[in-house]
Amino acid sequence: MYTFAFLPEPPEPLTLPQGIQGDLLWVGDGVLGAVVEPNFSWEQAQINDRALMESVLAHDRVMAELFAQSALLPLQFGTRFVDRASIIQHLEQQRDFYGQRLNFLSGKGEFTLKLSPLEGEENPTTPKSDVLKGREYFLAKKQQYEVAHQRQQQQQQQLQDLRATVGRVYPDFHPGEEAEGQQRWFLLVGLRRSQHLQKQVQQWQTTADLWQLTLTGPLPPYHFVQPS
Repeated sequence: MYTFAFLPEPPEPLTLPQGIQGDLLWVGDGVLGAVVEPNFSWEQAQINDRALMESVLAHDRVMAELFAQSALLPLQFGTRFVDRASIIQHLEQQRDFYGQRLNFLSGKGEFTLKLSPLEGEENPTTPKSDVLKGREYFLAKKQQYEVAHQRQQQQQQQLQDLRATVGRVYPDFHPGEEAEGQQRWFLLVGLRRSQHLQKQVQQWQTTADLWQLTLTGPLPPYHFVQPS
C-alpha cells in the first residue's frame, strides 16, 4: 500500500484529498495512523519521465493538504507497505518514537531560506589588452582579481556570521547542501511565529547585503522527521 505520512489519530475524520492515481484511505490503530492509496500502481507511476514527475508533484500536493489539517511525519515518495496489517504492525512497533516526534512537531512547519550570492557590479575600468599594454595591463588585471577575491571573502564571512545567527535564534535548523553557489537552509518554526521569522529575514538581509535572501514555506517538516 502506497503510504504518504504517519499522523496521530484525529478527533474528527480527516478530509482526504485525491491521491496520485485514486482515492485515499485512513489506516489506524486508534492512536496513530497512516494515509494510504490502496490502489496505487507503482509501475504506472514510472511508465515514463512525465508520469514520474506528475506523481512526485501529486505526492507533495497530498502532503501539503494533509499538513494543513494535522501534524504529520511525511514519508519519502515511493514509500510502500505490503498490506494494512504491516502498517499497523509498524505503527505499534514505533509508537513511542512516532508519538514523541509528532508531539514535538505539532504546530510547527518547515521554512526554506534560500541564499543566492549577489554578483558585483561590472568594473568600468576592466582592463582590455587592446587599450593597456604590458605592465599596465597586468597591474590592472591584478587589481581586478584582488577586488573580486576580497568580495568573495566578504561573502563567505557574511555567510558564516548569518549561519551562527540563524542557529542561535532558531535552534531547529538544518543547513542543506550547496547547489550552484546557492545555499538552502531549513528551519523548523512555530506557525504562529511565521511573521516574526519574516521580519528576522528582513533584518538579516541588511547585514548580509552580499546575498539575496528568499524565504518560502511553511511546508511539512521533511527535514525534521528524525531528531537532530
